[in-house]
Amino acid sequence: MRVQELARDLGVEADTLIALLRQRGIPVTGARSAINDAQQAKVLAKIERERRAGHSDPAKAIQAVLEEARPHPVVVAAAAGHPKSRHRSLRFNGV
Repeated sequence: MRVQELARDLGVEADTLIALLRQRGIPVTGARSAINDAQQAKVLAKIERERRAGHSDPAKAIQAVLEEARPHPVVVAAAAGHPKSRHRSLRFNGV
C-alpha cells in the first residue's frame, strides 16, 4: 500500500501521515512511497491506542502521537555562587 492510499483511508493529509511514519522509524520519502503490511499495522496500532485514549478523529490521534514524541526543552538552573556553575572555556589538546 502507498502512503497516500493509507492517508486517504484514514482521512488525513499525506504529509501528516509521513511525519508519523518517520517518527515511528519507517523510512518513507513521500506520499507515493510504499509501506508493507507490518509497517501499516504498526502505525494503525498506534493510532488505535490514541483513539482509545480519547482522540476519536484520526488526524487528532496522529497529532497527539507527534506531540508526544516531540522533545521537551530541559531547563537546567545553575546553583548561585557554586564554583562549577560558571561557564568555562573548552580546551582541546593538540587542536
